Amino acid sequence: MKRILPFLFVMAFLANALNAQTREQTSIQTSSLELATLKDAVSVSYLNYPWGEVTFSYIEHGIKGTYYGERTWPFAELDTKMPLLLEGTKISPGEYALVITPGTDDGPMTLSVLHFEGPTFLKAGNIFSPAPKGNSVYMKDVTFSTIDTVFDHMKIDLNSTGRGFDLVVSYGNRRLTKSFTAE
Repeated sequence: MKRILPFLFVMAFLANALNAQTREQTSIQTSSLELATLKDAVSVSYLNYPWGEVTFSYIEHGIKGTYYGERTWPFAELDTKMPLLLEGTKISPGEYALVITPGTDDGPMTLSVLHFEGPTFLKAGNIFSPAPKGNSVYMKDVTFSTIDTVFDHMKIDLNSTGRGFDLVVSYGNRRLTKSFTAE
């Protein structure tokens, strides 16, 4: 009996641990685009975060006292091989983190573009990666529009516009589009 109780305890612990992971792990997704005959001139890598309406509302409104509403969210890495313009801001060739800062009582969420060097900050299965150290080259208020389609995971597309591209973030029933121009 003394040997069975520890064995049963270990088995119960393992069964509980196996059941704790109820959703699939996030994975790194990548989209790329050719611009001005330069293959893979721009690419974006991101985690396919599962949609969580309540979680997103914490980020959108900056709900105080919630983990999600009080931290920055580096959600994608943009890699460009050519100079770009984003709403008048020059984006030199390099690696950039796209970071959302939660809204506040005084305003909406902000989108920052941080230039950084080094390995990617994205880690498959880790939705809580900290933002890399870097210089902010762009920061503006953003509001995601509400759409009819619901995406169960984050999806980022790069859509050619002729002289540049639209970076389209679809997450749940929300969408954010940012237009870049090739310089």
